[in-house]
Amino acid sequence: MSRYLVLAHETVASQTLIERVVALHREDPTSEFVLVVPATPVKHLLRRHAGADAGVAAARAKEGQAAFTAAGVAFSEARVGAAEPLQVVTDEIASGARYDAVIISTLPEEQSRWLRMELSDQVQRAHDLPVILVQASIADLDRMRQLP
Repeated sequence: MSRYLVLAHETVASQTLIERVVALHREDPTSEFVLVVPATPVKHLLRRHAGADAGVAAARAKEGQAAFTAAGVAFSEARVGAAEPLQVVTDEIASGARYDAVIISTLPEEQSRWLRMELSDQVQRAHDLPVILVQASIADLDRMRQLP
């Protein structure tokens, strides 16, 4: 059984991410997926939101859980983590959690703060874990812009 840490925020319900996770699950039906949504400051989000950082992240975790359950792959856990995405991974590892890989879901390159900060390289260097990078498509981005 493989265990994956899924790190996503605004792209948590993107079709691109859903398709990648479903494909991994098909390859190994016993695989487990844990979603952690960073409590990113709302000022850093592509779509502005009213409310507390953790509250917005909690809504994203709930949205992701529902989208993946509808696609036939439920997360074993879906929760909010630290504000910085690298700290989320560090906290997970420090807690004793074991992962075979980290799935990082980002916005398209032009809008992605995580790509600009080279998050996947940082995770690989800091934790020696394989990283599966999933970039949302333009269609995903268009769909996200239509959401409330």
